[in-house]
Amino acid sequence: MKLSFVIYLQALGIYLLLTLPTLTEPVIYMYSAMYATTAGLVAWVVFLLVLLLVNKSKPSAPIAKAILFTTIVFAVAAAYKVLLLVAIPGRGFWQLDTDIVFPILAVISGWLSLAANFWKFKARFSKPLLDGFETIFTYDKA
Repeated sequence: MKLSFVIYLQALGIYLLLTLPTLTEPVIYMYSAMYATTAGLVAWVVFLLVLLLVNKSKPSAPIAKAILFTTIVFAVAAAYKVLLLVAIPGRGFWQLDTDIVFPILAVISGWLSLAANFWKFKARFSKPLLDGFETIFTYDKA
């Protein structure tokens, strides 16, 4: 759980760096940061739930990696949908229906953050190749 929150915070930081060009319009950057912080919590909860399921099922590392990277796309989509449902018209400068670049940047930042931290997960998902049959092939001279 702690590691998933670290991934969320790193993804948020990467997102804020990727959206720096919008500082030409500071209000847009402020609203984007506010939306990313609040809706990002929804994405973090979705990612956390899937991560807990993946931890419980113990798949191999490549399968776990594919599941977690795909989850980021769906988590950002869920957060974006929450913004569309909750956003008050006329309250912000971010037109949620037209500016799809912000969710795309959120997915990219989530992928970068997960890729930077996946080595911490890898030990949890690595299964031995023979998984129990290795004792058959060992010879003990005792």
